[in-house]
Amino acid sequence: MSLTHHQIPDPTARNALHLSLPAPHLLQSWSWGELKETFGWQATRLSWAQSAGPAVAAAQLLIRRVAGGLALAYSPKGPILDWRNENLRSAVFADLVNAPRKEGALVLKIDPKVPYGDGLGQEVERELRATGWRKSQDKVQFRNTLVLDLLQDEEALLQGMKQKWRYNVRLPRGKAFTCGAARATKSQQAATLVRARRQERGLVINPRVPDEQQSCEDVGR
Repeated sequence: MSLTHHQIPDPTARNALHLSLPAPHLLQSWSWGELKETFGWQATRLSWAQSAGPAVAAAQLLIRRVAGGLALAYSPKGPILDWRNENLRSAVFADLVNAPRKEGALVLKIDPKVPYGDGLGQEVERELRATGWRKSQDKVQFRNTLVLDLLQDEEALLQGMKQKWRYNVRLPRGKAFTCGAARATKSQQAATLVRARRQERGLVINPRVPDEQQSCEDVGR
């Protein structure tokens, strides 16, 4: 299968394509790329198509510059395509490395939304290993997803936790700590404390997110 890739500069077109493909994920959305750009990443949105036909695959690449003009590339929960189509996935992976390579990326990391452990997942893993990909021991996204019904009352939620978790949740109550919804000013104060603590320990400090993205003042917004 012969595919050509194109960059998608328009958010409306990119979001429409994103939703039209199998199993789209939030981390492949235009908005997620915009958010990551406020933290120093560069988002590149690609699509693949045969000749003049419709796009059949897409990937959002996040590029992070490092010392020496080099870069790291990551496609969270990408690429997006019909994983049952062997020819399609082979063609996409053959071309996927080209865009980050042009950006000087030393490493490209992916964590596609493919069920791990079943026949398809094992087949995809074998194909990736055969073409030079290596399984990373450093996970970015959680391997499993838990679904929790938040309509339960607090006691029911606590009973669903391990005993140690329940203990940790209840511990602040005995130390006169209370929890509640915070307005924007409180969120900014908390962020200042976190930044100061990280600076003391020599940890990475992310740049401040614009106020309209940093916190939502209205409860439930």
